[in-house]
Amino acid sequence: MLVSLISIAFIFTLFLNLLEIKHIKYKSSKDFLSEVEFKEFKQIALNKLKYNVFNSFITYFINIVFVLFIFKQLASIYDNSTLFNEFAILAIYFLSLMLFTILSNYYETFVLNEKSGFNNKNRAMFFKDSLKSIILSAVFGSIILFILLLCIRLLVQYWYIGAFLVMIIFSIVATIVYPNFIVPIFNKLSLVDGELSEDINALLSRCGFVSKGVYSIDASKNDKRLNAYFAGLFSSKKVVLYDTLIQAMKKRQILAVLGHELGHFKNKDIYSGLIVSFILLFISLYFVSLLEPIISKEIHLESYLSSKILSFVFLMVFFDIFISIITNYLSRKKEFNADKYGAELTSKEDMIEALKILCIKNKALLDHNFLYECINCSHPNLKKRINALTRA
Repeated sequence: MLVSLISIAFIFTLFLNLLEIKHIKYKSSKDFLSEVEFKEFKQIALNKLKYNVFNSFITYFINIVFVLFIFKQLASIYDNSTLFNEFAILAIYFLSLMLFTILSNYYETFVLNEKSGFNNKNRAMFFKDSLKSIILSAVFGSIILFILLLCIRLLVQYWYIGAFLVMIIFSIVATIVYPNFIVPIFNKLSLVDGELSEDINALLSRCGFVSKGVYSIDASKNDKRLNAYFAGLFSSKKVVLYDTLIQAMKKRQILAVLGHELGHFKNKDIYSGLIVSFILLFISLYFVSLLEPIISKEIHLESYLSSKILSFVFLMVFFDIFISIITNYLSRKKEFNADKYGAELTSKEDMIEALKILCIKNKALLDHNFLYECINCSHPNLKKRINALTRA
């Protein structure tokens, strides 16, 4: 059963990518893009999709090999007598995925992004950041895996409830810790100052945003693309603007982008997103608990505590198809609402111009295949966002 579910998920992912490739080749919209830009952006999108297909295939291959062969060998080496043995099995699997991820990121950075004209990172920076990521993943990953294994041992048949509570706490803590402690390990954050800062503070006061401030992040040391995001909870919340965005846009367009991010704050999007994700997580864990006895036999880890965690990981490959439909639909609605709020705070014209600059500087196409967007995209395509603003 497990191999069938993983294979269905892989084939469906491949099908979606092929639909998107066909859309880009024959149906994508040129709109305000020049002929040269349109041709270049199409090739960048096609290269990225082919890269995604390759990544999906390798991940699928790793999972199948572990399910059919490697877990059986690990069970002969590590019995289930200690938490350390259980952890060792999980660590070997996750380290294999991490190694592939690093190799994949290397190719994406120095081949795809280099070819597309995005990359500013040198190899020394890449390996330094990769080492930091490995250390952080090893530390926090080990902690959460040991806690999960302990909960599974203590709660027995109700293990999924304990796992749910652990993952909720970890998600909330990560949402608070990430923007304040993890991001500064990789990038420098600085408060936006000068005339722009005055206009930003005026905008913040208009919508009652109280936080640690609006920050600029030195994203340009790694990449030329533009972005902004809203992160954190409670007193830790902050708006972060890429320095590339500040350099590429006029002040009124930056304020429009900031207005969009403040729209997420005003609409409490992070809180509602967490609630939805927690509900879906509990439902997923419950179904995993029902299927785990079958899955544990298939991966040769029957009666192992680690089989619960591995069953969740493997089944989520399949469940994520359905979860993504829900979460991405809600996310796209939030993006439309945030655009509307940003336009109301500043102006519709500035919001539209900001979106066009984001499109051109990020070398992004304006639309997607409908099914591909429904399942894979947390943001509406730019054509829909601009049309929605134009009609407002």
